[in-house]
Formats: sequence, structure tokens, C-alpha cells
Amino acid sequence: MKRKRLLRGNENAVKHGGYRQLTHLDGRTREAKILGEIEAALVTSLGGNPSPQQILLIKRACVKAFRCLALEHEIIRDNGNVPDSLQQDYLRWARELREDLKALGLERRAKDVTDLKSWAEAKYGDQN
Repeated sequence: MKRKRLLRGNENAVKHGGYRQLTHLDGRTREAKILGEIEAALVTSLGGNPSPQQILLIKRACVKAFRCLALEHEIIRDNGNVPDSLQQDYLRWARELREDLKALGLERRAKDVTDLKSWAEAKYGDQN
């Protein structure tokens, strides 16, 4: 009598490779460089010294921003003629990204910048 092998997982699942871009990033791929640029920009906007909680939010926001960029590229490439499911995915990623950015603080924190007159007076003294 032949024994039936127990099925693991769903054999009917379609392998689409939709998340291939975000697996095994070693820093040399285009995707990893884009994620690094987004992360650096967010860290800089937070003053350069984020807390561990902010780092976690930044990592998640980077992935969501990348997914939004990729989906925007698809939508533009196809002149907007994309399936509704793709548009819904884009809207969901964009909403989640917005929520992460709200949690981080959307406002840009300005650096202390001395105006030119004050800088010149401090450097060269009052020349009047």
C-alpha cells in the first residue's frame, strides 16, 4: 500500500516573484542603494541621531517607499492601464507610508543656521 505524502503549504499557490526585489539585499543592488538613500534622507531629517524606535520605523518606511516607487513606475510605464488590484496595492502602501512618516514626524527639523551677517561679524568682527 502506497502512503500519501502529507502536503506542506498550498501547492496551488502561484509563484510571482513580487517580493524578489527585497530579499537578499547585500548593498550592491540598485534596490539596496535606493533603500539606503531613502534611509539616509530620513535619518538626516530626524537630526542624524534617531532612537531605536525611530530606526525601526525608518526601516519599515524605506521598504514601503520603495514599494510605492516601484508601483508608480509600473503605473506610469503602462500609462495608467493597470489592474485595479495594483492600484489598490499602491494606495495601501502609500497610506501605510504616510502613517509611518506621521509617526516619525513629517515636519522637517531645520538645522541651526547662522545668518550671513552674524557669521561675518563673528568671523571678522564688526567692520563698520
